[in-house]
Formats: sequence, structure tokens, C-alpha cells
Amino acid sequence: MLCIFTLKCLSKLFVPIGIEVIKIVVYAYEYLTWPLYYLFSKTLRYMPLPNSPVDSDWTYNEEESRTLALPVREGDPGSPWRAVEALDGLTSSLPGCKDLVDVWLRTVKLWPDLPAFGTRAVLRTDYRPSPDGRLMIELTLGEYSWETFWDAERRVSHLAAGLYSMLGSIKEHNQPIALFSETRAEWMFAAQACFRLNRPVATLYATLGDDALVHGFNETEAVVVFTSDELLSKVIKIVQRCPSIQRIIYFTNGVFNRELYTEVDNLAVPSGSATASVAEALTKCPSNLHLHDIIEVERLGAAVIMKDREKQTTSTSTPITGNNNHSSNGYEGLWMPPASERASPLDLAVIMYTSGSTGQPKGVEMTHENLVSAIAGHLQRLPKLRSNYDIYIGYLPLAHVLELTCELSCVIMGVRLFKFAYAYKCRRIHGGFPSFLVDRLIFRKVRSLMGGRIRYIVCGGAPLSEDSQLFTNICIAPIVQGYGLTESCSTGALMECGDLRCNHSGAPAPTLQIRLRAWPEGGYSPYDTPSPRGEILLSGKPVSRGYYKQPELTARDFITDQDGTRWFCTGDIGLMHTDGSLSIIDRKKDLVKLQAGEYVSLSKVEMALSQSAYVEQICVYVDPMQNYPICFVSPKLKSLIDLAESLNLVHLLHEARSKLPIESMKDSIAIEHVERAVLCKHPQIIQAVLKDLQRVAREKRLSTFEIPQKVALDTIAWTPDTGLVTDALKLKRFNLQTRFQHEIEELYQKDTRA
Repeated sequence: MLCIFTLKCLSKLFVPIGIEVIKIVVYAYEYLTWPLYYLFSKTLRYMPLPNSPVDSDWTYNEEESRTLALPVREGDPGSPWRAVEALDGLTSSLPGCKDLVDVWLRTVKLWPDLPAFGTRAVLRTDYRPSPDGRLMIELTLGEYSWETFWDAERRVSHLAAGLYSMLGSIKEHNQPIALFSETRAEWMFAAQACFRLNRPVATLYATLGDDALVHGFNETEAVVVFTSDELLSKVIKIVQRCPSIQRIIYFTNGVFNRELYTEVDNLAVPSGSATASVAEALTKCPSNLHLHDIIEVERLGAAVIMKDREKQTTSTSTPITGNNNHSSNGYEGLWMPPASERASPLDLAVIMYTSGSTGQPKGVEMTHENLVSAIAGHLQRLPKLRSNYDIYIGYLPLAHVLELTCELSCVIMGVRLFKFAYAYKCRRIHGGFPSFLVDRLIFRKVRSLMGGRIRYIVCGGAPLSEDSQLFTNICIAPIVQGYGLTESCSTGALMECGDLRCNHSGAPAPTLQIRLRAWPEGGYSPYDTPSPRGEILLSGKPVSRGYYKQPELTARDFITDQDGTRWFCTGDIGLMHTDGSLSIIDRKKDLVKLQAGEYVSLSKVEMALSQSAYVEQICVYVDPMQNYPICFVSPKLKSLIDLAESLNLVHLLHEARSKLPIESMKDSIAIEHVERAVLCKHPQIIQAVLKDLQRVAREKRLSTFEIPQKVALDTIAWTPDTGLVTDALKLKRFNLQTRFQHEIEELYQKDTRA
């Protein structure tokens, strides 16, 4: 016992001494090398934005800060803002690429043998019910199997030729082709095949409900639907309500295998049959509906290509292939349709349906020119991708415009001591200098947990919290945060990779311009001081031509000013900083009036309160007949457990766990379920969370009438599966209001306020 006591005492003595020694070494290194950093690292120096989460010890000079964007009319913040590199004219396209077919074939020509698409086979699927009644799916995955760009081109050509044989001339059948699937390589192959045939692609989220799915299929009058075998039964379930659908082509869970291909005259011909069972779907399939495995279509296309080659070698007439297999800019594909049926820049390429956060999904029209221009803007702002090294991880659904443009951009390029180290690097990056020593000694280990190769992370959607962005910048890799919408092909503003500041989305992309329009009801004007504020309007080649078959909505959201410039009205409120970077501060469409006449911006309040340590997601609600807002919170379980310990309530968790069945004692999902059920309903926990929310609200300088006076904690996490948020994690307010209707009535009926 004495020995153990002595060791504990020594550890308490030597650990702090060791940390202090490390601090001395690091600070000595810093001050000895500071003159060199000052002289040679000025390109990394940025002026910190106001309210930066970490104050820097370095001094700054206004002349040394980089200007990222300026108004077109000097001194007039109400005029359009452009990136400094685009003041004389917006970037309109990619050199040598007029349409998405050019983008693809250029890549195949440059890097035919480089790995392009990596897929992991599903080796085993296990299903088990969760305590809240949902079915949980656990997948066992195999190793990555890679297809080169030339492998992918063969499959795209086979698909295109097979579709062309099935459907005939584009002049006779011009309806869009629907893509309803999860993110996977076949999604991109199918889209590229449609682009080659000049067929518009209608993209639909894999999590859409039946009614939204029927709406998308019927509005586009889709003749063909691409889907996965997992979603096939969902399509067949509603196909009787969609009279235009003639064929369904489904993807299987197999991965690319060169052994399934037979070389015939240097032409890869798929062989074999589909690997996934669709027996159940076949029993429910209407007799007039044609059902095809994607391999079947590829085999048909391969046969078409072989016949074309035979005609070319035996006929003296104009060949069907050969010189006709080139895109408009001369890039050669394995197979191309007749020249008269190929895409042009202004042809419709994609009808991208929104996730339906505010009602029925809207189909945003995107031309080839829109998307090529969006890709050009992304590539100019992001660091140069290394085709033989970089790997892009597709996380978002490909039905989300940011995922589609990011993947296309990568395609065209072929691609306790801890607390001290954290605080030290925090200070360094806000001083504009690198921190090689702690990066190598400390944070390299953190990065290795994610593979050790991540160079940067692109983030879009809702504004990222300061804490999350700062932690990721310091420990893993720089976050490049952007702002854009489906209607602008995800293009708007985008940070530079070297910019490690928080609370902004970067400067306008070089392919478009931003204007701030006054909104008197919200109190915003482009002539506000010290920073211009107003509704964000976007103009440029990436901006969509409107909503598919919805002229009234198009006329409302897409306007033309007196100079003839066409603008998309986003409904978002932006603030332009002195260096030309943009911050999103409010949402015009989320303004609700209280009984006394004050306006509450739901998004503004939610953005502020999301900084609470207890908030995973939050939804603010206002009853117009009341004088204060309330809110619903999906809390962070770990933070609630820590709170329970501080309130001496942890015994409640032990009691709840002890009541679990023996077989669930080691089930983490079951344990989490009972913990949430106990903590989210306990009055002391609820009161403590409310006090913290109100503290954060005061720190963020919200007005008294904007601060929620009541809160309800949800016992489940808000995921797309629950129907409470979209795939892009945007709140579905109507669904949330429906879920919390009882709590709304109860909270507003209570007379006492916190």
C-alpha cells in the first residue's frame, strides 16, 4: 500500500513538471523561429473576424489583411460584390469543356489508368430491433475494389448504348430519367450515361416519403427510373400511381470485378447475371412494367457497340462510330450517340429536387452550363487536387447538389498535454502562423485515427458551430466552409483552404456575384455600419433557370433588375465583412411575429443557442398568440450525463440500467435509450438546460423577447430516418411541430416562466 501511495504522489509531482518542461521547449521554439515566420509566412496572415473565439497575442495591421471581395461600384456596398480575381469579369466555364460530357471525357483522356471509384462489398447484413421500435441495420463490409477511369468509361458507354437501344431517339422521347438511389458509383455512371444521351436527370433523395416520390416521378413524367435493389420495393409500391414509368433499372450490391468482363476485340463485355435477389419485388411488379438489372443494360449496350463496329468495318457508307465518337470539343468516348442528339451548354442536365424541408420538394433546373460553371468556381477556390494521391470520400447523398458538384470537381482533377497543445495551436492559427512542432508531436496521432491523409474537409449546409470548426481545424484538417443553394448549383461563397477563421463562408465564388438587398422588416440594409447587411441575391452562370413546371415560384424567386441582370433571391440574410467575406446571420423566411408585435427570427435564435454544450440540434417555436418563444432540443447525451453527475442524479441512471433485461445489459443502443428516457424528462435536468440556453442567448446578445422561456428535451436523436430533418440535416418544422404538439400546448399553458 505504501508503494502504491508513493507512486501516486510521484506521478502527481512529475506529470505537471513534465508538462511545464514541454511548454518551455515549445515556447522557446516559437520565439526563436518567430522572425522567420513573420518574414516568410505573410500569406497565411488574416485579420481575425470580430468575436473570434480565441484572442491572439500577435498584433495586426489593417494593410496586411487580404481583401477577398469588393463591390463592383467602388464605395457602394449596395452594388454587387465579386471576388477580387473576378472584378473585371466572372469566370464562366472550364477551358475546353462546354458540357458535362466534355468534363467526363477530358478526365478519361488524361488519367485512364488511375483508380477512380472505390466500392466495398456488403459481406453480411444483420437486422435487429432497437428499444424505440426501429429496425437497426448492421453491415459487414469487404475491402475496397477500385475501378479506373477507363473502367468507368466502359460502363458509362455500355449504359448509354443500352439505354439508347431501349428508348430510341431523344427527339421522340425527351422525358427526364429519374435517379432514386443512395450515393454509390453506379449513380454517377447512370448520370453520365444520361448526360451523354442528352437526357435530363431528375434526382430524388433516397429518404423521401411515398407522396413526395410520386410527386417527383409524375411532375417529371419520368419514363425510366434508376434505383438500388434496396429501394426497388419502394418504387414498385407506388409505381401504379406513376403512369409515365415504363422501365426500372436497379443497381445490385456487387462490386466491380474484371473477371466478370470478357475481352472481345478489346471491347469489355459484361457477362454473368445480377447478384442481388429481387424475387419479392418481381412478385409485386405489374405486368406492363419492364424490370432490368443494370448488368443486363450494360450487356445490351456492349452488344450494340459490337454491332456498330461490325457495320463500320464492313460498310462503305458513313461509319456509325469512329470519328463520330467525339464530344463537341474533340474528346473521344468509347460510344457516342449521333451528333445531332448530343448535349449543348444550355440544354437541361439535371432536375434536382430539394429535400422538402418546407413542404413538397421543388425541382431545380440545372443546365450543363450551370454545372460546368459551378465546377469551375469550386476548382478555383479549393487547393489543387493531386490526381495520383487524393481520394474524395462521398458522404452526402448524390441527390444533394453539393455532393454532385464536389464529385464532379474531383472527377475532373482525377481525385492534459492535449489541452495545452490545443490552446497553443489555437493561438498560432489566429496569429496566422503554422505550428509544425505540436502538429508533429501531438496532432499527427489524432489525424492518424482518420487515416492520416486528410488534407481538408468541405462543409456546407447549416452554419458550422465555432467549437466544431475550431476543433477540426486544429486536430484534423482545415475545414473549407461554403455557402450555396440547390438553385445556384451549390455555388455562392467559399473559403480559401488557408483561411482558418470561424464564423464566415468566404468570398463570392469567381463564377458569380452577390448583392445584399435591404430588408426593412428585419432591420437590415447594405448601408448598415460597420458592415453591410441584407438579403443575399446571387447572379451568374451557376444560377438555375428556375423551378421545373412551377412558373409562379420561378417568377417569385428569380428576378431581373433594371440593368437586365438576373438574380436569385435566397431568403438568407448575409453580412459582408471588410475583407469581402460573407457570414450568414439570419433567414428571412423564418420570421414570426409575437403577440406584442416583435419579430423573432427562428434561424437566428437557433444559430445562437446551438452553441450550448447541451444542444445537438434545436428547433425554436413561436405561437403568434404568445409573447415569448419556446424550443425543442435533441440533446447531447454525454453532456446530459455530465450534468446528471453534477446534480447528484447519476443514481437514476444506475437504477434504469439495472431494470434492463439481461440480454440488453451490454447493448449500447438499449442503454442509450433508457438513459435518454430518464434524463430528458427529469425536471432538474430540463431546468438546468434551459438556464444554459438563456445564458448563451444573453452572451450572443439576443433581445429579451427572442430568448426561449420553456424547453422540451427529446428522447431520440433527430436523423433523416425519423423524418424530423432532411438528408441535409435541415429541420422539418412541420414534422417537429406535429411531434411536439402536446408539449407546445403544455408549455404555453404553464403560468410560471424560468
